[in-house]
Amino acid sequence: MSNDFRNPTWASTKLGTLNIGSETARQILSAILGAFVSEPYAVTATTTELEDISDAINTADNKVAGYMVWNSTTGIPYWSDGAAANSTWSNSAGTATHTPS
Repeated sequence: MSNDFRNPTWASTKLGTLNIGSETARQILSAILGAFVSEPYAVTATTTELEDISDAINTADNKVAGYMVWNSTTGIPYWSDGAAANSTWSNSAGTATHTPS
């Protein structure tokens, strides 16, 4: 499995050499491989930012249902449950959420 896309070390090394043109493409490719390519390719936000309704992470046009953000405070990804600024952010298990207010 050393030269296998399921091996995160090999995948991140090989994917790091690709010129992927859009954030969406990087997120899709990252999700397919089951590993994040590297931090520069993932949108990051702190817990404080995710819970601040006026923060850019909650007011940006690209916040839509399913939009993924890497929570740099907890070290895990969260997905938006909707496009509104007050839409919650949930982890993959749905056991932890951040509600902007």
